[in-house]
Amino acid sequence: MIKEIRKWRPSYKCLYVIPEINGAYQEIFHIFDKIIPLRKIKNQEDTLVMLGNYITNDEKSHLIIDKLIDIKNNNKNSFFLLGKHELNLLKSLNGDKDAYIDFLNSGGDKTLQGYFTLKNVKINPFSLNPIRLNDLIPKNHIEFYQSLLYYKIIDEYCFFHGGFNYLKSIEDTNLDTFIYDTATSQYVKEYSLHTKMSPIDSDYVFVSSYNHKSKEPYICQQYIMLGGNAPKYLYILDLLSMSCSAIKSGKKNMYKYNFKM
Repeated sequence: MIKEIRKWRPSYKCLYVIPEINGAYQEIFHIFDKIIPLRKIKNQEDTLVMLGNYITNDEKSHLIIDKLIDIKNNNKNSFFLLGKHELNLLKSLNGDKDAYIDFLNSGGDKTLQGYFTLKNVKINPFSLNPIRLNDLIPKNHIEFYQSLLYYKIIDEYCFFHGGFNYLKSIEDTNLDTFIYDTATSQYVKEYSLHTKMSPIDSDYVFVSSYNHKSKEPYICQQYIMLGGNAPKYLYILDLLSMSCSAIKSGKKNMYKYNFKM
């Protein structure tokens, strides 16, 4: 019998990146079982960066937020970024009806049904004034959504959910670009496929969830794109060892994922 590995720690200290969840609460809990709590030993501290899109597609998405809040409160080296779904929800809370429709059509209706069940109310989310969500979503969840970062810089890595303006500095990039931009991923992919090089001249290595027209992690010089396949598959990458594991929907065990460089 093969002995199951209790923790997934491929390097003496890990810089874990999880690009997306999209409501796959059972699978992400299995991943957390392998990496949480993060190690806190001096010079051996683990770090966790999550790139957004935690919710949608499942009525139990709120359980994911409960877990993320717990991880944030108990692991100081954990950083949670804003994804498109979370930003659309935040805009919905402020009455943005276009963002609300986008959120619902991306599977957010199931997330809201989960929240409505917690409140013991029956509401059709498609007929709801989004302002009312302020009374239907737990306050600590709203506060968590509001605390999410547009981007995070750790050493030589710059993390974000969507893209960035490669013609400007990170500091001068419009914040919404870090969430909604898809053009940079497309441009870098097309350029690197033809030249085997990156068109970006920067001191940073950029790490994003958005992954243009791909369901498998894509890695090129200075740009790592990890998302595109949740909730069917969830990926976790340790940047310090460049080791990657995955878990398939409905399964309990992670397996080694060999990505192409």
